[in-house]
This record gives sequence, structure tokens and C-alpha cells, in this order.
Amino acid sequence: MLRLNRDKLISAVYSATLSPVGYDEAMETIDHLIFGDLASGHGDKASEDANGFAIGTDKTPPVIDPQIASHFQLAQNIQLRVGHQNGEKPKALMLLDAAPGPAYIVDQDENIIAMNGHAEHKGKGKFQKLNTFADDPDVLKDLRACITSDQEEKLLVFPSTLNRSENISTCFLLRKIDADSVDGSKGLIEPVGNAFFLMVVDLRFEKSKTELFRYSYGLTPAEVDIAVHLASGRQLTEIAVERGATIPTIRTQIKSIKRKTGSRDIPAIVRLLCGYSAGMLISSQLSSPPLPINSKSALIKSRHQITLRDGRRMIYLQQGNPNGTAVVMFHNLPYGIELPKMAIEAANRLNLRILAPYRPGHGDSDMLENAHGDKWLDEVAADVYELLDQLAIPRAIILGHTIGSIYALRFAKRFPNRVSHLFAVSRPPIWRKEWIEQLPRRQRLGMRIALYLPQMLPLIMQATAAFIRNGDTFKVVQTFCEDSPGDIEVIKNPEIRDLIVQDTRDGMKQGAPAVCQDVLLSTRDFTDDARSLNKTFYILHGEADGVVPPSQSQAFAEQVPGTRLEIVPGAGNLLMYSH
Repeated sequence: MLRLNRDKLISAVYSATLSPVGYDEAMETIDHLIFGDLASGHGDKASEDANGFAIGTDKTPPVIDPQIASHFQLAQNIQLRVGHQNGEKPKALMLLDAAPGPAYIVDQDENIIAMNGHAEHKGKGKFQKLNTFADDPDVLKDLRACITSDQEEKLLVFPSTLNRSENISTCFLLRKIDADSVDGSKGLIEPVGNAFFLMVVDLRFEKSKTELFRYSYGLTPAEVDIAVHLASGRQLTEIAVERGATIPTIRTQIKSIKRKTGSRDIPAIVRLLCGYSAGMLISSQLSSPPLPINSKSALIKSRHQITLRDGRRMIYLQQGNPNGTAVVMFHNLPYGIELPKMAIEAANRLNLRILAPYRPGHGDSDMLENAHGDKWLDEVAADVYELLDQLAIPRAIILGHTIGSIYALRFAKRFPNRVSHLFAVSRPPIWRKEWIEQLPRRQRLGMRIALYLPQMLPLIMQATAAFIRNGDTFKVVQTFCEDSPGDIEVIKNPEIRDLIVQDTRDGMKQGAPAVCQDVLLSTRDFTDDARSLNKTFYILHGEADGVVPPSQSQAFAEQVPGTRLEIVPGAGNLLMYSH
């Protein structure tokens, strides 16, 4: 029996590693063979079970059979290699495929390594060098200046006009990309020096984009018209003649534009509008298009990005009224960044501007390296502080959605003066080991591994990411909700189901590292941190939550005096979606 169980466990580990098809069965086998004693109540003492695996106690670390541990490590190494070799395409080609217009991969010597179909069609064939398609001397000069620049900016945006006679405005986006994303083993030419992703966006500044830009920054119609003229290459004298105004009037209006947008000069205004318009065009990752805007409603759902202090890119979603009271929403794991139309409409009615940043390693936000535990929490808090600074927002409502409550608490602890109110929804920042049996089976397995076998967590999370990439995302979502009948009903709503599925794919698209950080943090008790705040903690928890029982929020309220807990009748764990 001992040999048989060992073989089953090792087989399950490799199965989870190599094939997403057997994911569910492998997870069940791992759970049963490693943690079976915990489920039956025998995990309170250190004793070797039938598999030769000793769980340990609350006061002693787990003891792992060295032979089994070696298989865990080997499986993880295989997983990393296979994941690298068997990816659908190099990252550079995936970038090209996602681009809505002509896009190229260029190296330091101006060689064009690859291009997408839009570029081939535009050029009626393949180009070899940068100057074969950028034949305008000014355009070529700008591109070369960016490629040879020592600046560490990851995204450079500058406007240019390919054909002035037709008055067609375009914007060039140039981004330095990691050398690893250009994989020579998959048919790409090895770059000389650095590699760059170059995209050409036909802007034309349609009314829908300029209206969004106007509402986002509170510009007047005249001011946005002047910004468009500047971005189209017009001089002040030309703008004054066309608008029937004096040059001093145009200068005063430009000063107002600079103040409202936080731009230092006219080139900054031009870059901002070009980048905004291009960003609206390439935000195809949104599962539904931006909602319409009219004179009575500033309703918006749009995708944006900023560059952080260390050059990392942060992606965030803006939902609700762009001129409303700011709410920073820390998302759940691995979904919870995008709200359904009903919630956005409610935010608009309540004059709320909801900013939902992807944390590092989630979605397309760049991963934060060499940070774990408290340092990780502090760095994520600093990222959001930068977001508020760049958007000129002095204070905001801070909201944590389930796992996000831990991040909301850390932000409030580090930057109390930037917080007007502090909320948690569907999970407070607290944990007790005895609660583990209250969790649905898949969350329970993740928490057990995080508590008793953390070295195995990357393997399990990477297997989960592979299962999601294989197209089984909705099955994962169903498993998360299976012990909460009310939430099963919620995900029958097509809009909510599609939002959660897409968010889950985005949340896991970079694999295990960031997800592991969240799972490990979820095993910690943050009540001491909460007690040290001079801020009321408001908690909303669904009465019918079968994923995180309301009793956990009640326990937090008992431990943290002054907590305001509201139990929402009829709501489950998906309170943010259903109510």
C-alpha cells in the first residue's frame, strides 16, 4: 500500500505538470494522498501517514519524504521548461498579433525582425529595414532618436503625420521589449542589441475618442478642439485663424489644457492625446466595449496604463464617472477587476470614479521582482500611491475585494492621509487555521499547500494557469463557487459569467508568481495591523456566502474595535457582481 500510494502521488504530480486534461483528477489525488489526515481531523499531531508524508503540527514545520520532494522539484523544473518551449508563440509575435494596426519588431540596427499582417498589407510585402517604410526624414529621425535613447521609459509615444496632404494623423508607439520575448529558436531572427515593438496607429481623432478625452480631463469643447489641432500639427496662428480667435486667447486656453491634464508643455499635450486615442484603440482586451457617453452621462469604462518609478508598467481600468469621487479597488484572486454594466451605472449615479489597477504580475501589469511578504505588500501600496499622484488625486476611498482587502489595509496603514474611507467586500484581512475545512475543495487545497507545503505552491498554481489557458476557465470558476448555491446562480448570468471568465484568464496569464504571493498572504492574520489604524474599517459580507462564511468577518469585527460590518441579505461571495 505504501508503494502504491507513493506511485499514485508522484504520478498525479507529473500529470498536473504535463497535461491540463487530467488537471481535476490530479488535484483530487494530491489532496487526498497528502492531506487526507487533515480532513479527517488527524492533522493535529506529527505522524507519518500511509504515504510516508508527515504533516507536522501548528508548531512544527512539515516533514517531507526526500524522495517525494525530489519529484516535486523535478516536476516543477519540467513544467518551467515545457511551458517555455511549448508556448503557442514567442511573446514578440503575440504582441504583433494583438496590435490593431501595422506593427513591427525592430532591433538596434534598424533591422525589421518581424511584422504583422497589417504591416505586410500596408507595405504590399515585407520590409527589411526601418527606412524602407519610414521614408519621411522627420519620422525616421524621431524613431532613431527613440531607439538610441538611454532613457529607461518602457513606452514612448509620439505623433507624426504620414501624409500631410490627406491630413491623416498617426501615432507611433515604440516600446523596448525583453530579449527573452524574441525567441530565435522559434523562427525569429536574433536581434542585434535591444529589440523594440513599434506600432503605427491611425488616429484621425474621431469624435468618440475626443469626447472621452474631454470628459476624462474636464476640458471644454473649445479646449479639446485646440488639443486636436495641436496633435494634428497645426501652429498657433493656424489654430487662431481656423477658430476665429486671437493668439492670446488660444495661449490662455492652452494654459488651461496644461493645468487640467497635468502637461508641462505643448508636446506633452500632444503625446497625451495621441497616447489616449491609441490606448482607446488597443484596449480590445475589454470583454465589452466602452459604454456610450452623452451630454447627460459621463459613463465610461476604459483601459489605461502608467509607467511606475522603476520603469514597470501598471495597467488599470477606470469605471463609472471619470469626474467623480475616486475609489481604488484592489481586485480579488484571480478575477474581480471589471464590473458589470449594472455596477458601473450605479457608480455613475453615485458620482464614483472606480480605479481598478492590475497588481504586479496580473493582467498586463509588469511583475515585481525580488519582493515577498511584507515587502511585496509595501511595494504594491507604493504603486497605487504613484497612480493617485499621477492622476492628481489627493485622497480616495480604498476598497479591497476579497483577497484585495489585505492590500487595501496595507495601503491605509502606509498612506493614511490618502484614504478617506476603507472598505472590504466578501473577505476581511484575517485568517485562522481552523477555518480551512470551511473552504470549497479547490480553495482548501491551495490553502493547505500554502500552509503546510509552500514549496509545492508554484507547481500547483502553474498547473492551474495551464488548465485555464487550455480553455477550461469556466470550469475553474464553477469549482470556486460550487459550495455556494447563490453564487452558482449568479454565474448563470451571461454578462457576469463572461466578465469573471475573462478576468480569470487575465489574472492568470502571467502564470504562478503573483498568484502564489496572494495565496501565501491569504494565510496570514492582519488584525494587529487593522487595530493600529486610526480609520474605521467597513465590511460588506453576503449572508449566503458559501465560499468565505460571514462568521470570518464577524470574527474580524470582534478583534478590531470600531469595525462596521454589514451583512447583505441574499448575497453570496460574488456580492460585487450580484448587488
